[in-house]
Amino acid sequence: MIINTFSWEEVFFLKIKLNGKEEYCGQKMTTLDSFIKEKVQNLKKVVVVHNDKVVKKKEWNKVLLKDNDSVEILKFVGGG
Repeated sequence: MIINTFSWEEVFFLKIKLNGKEEYCGQKMTTLDSFIKEKVQNLKKVVVVHNDKVVKKKEWNKVLLKDNDSVEILKFVGGG
C-alpha cells in the first residue's frame, strides 16, 4: 500500500516561485496583477518576468497564474 504525503498548502494554495523562492498564494485562481499588487506597494518602477517572459503592466490582468509558475519582480532604484 502506497500512502502519498502532502501538505495542506499544496492542496489549497497555489505554489509560485517568487524571485527564486517557493511561496504559496492564498488562492488557486489568481491573476498576475492581483499577485503583484499583493507583494509590491509602489508599482511605478517595477518590471515583472513571468516564466522567463517580460509582461507589460497593462497585460498583468490577463495572465492567470498556475501551480509552479515562476515570477520575478525587478525594482529599479535610482542613486548616484
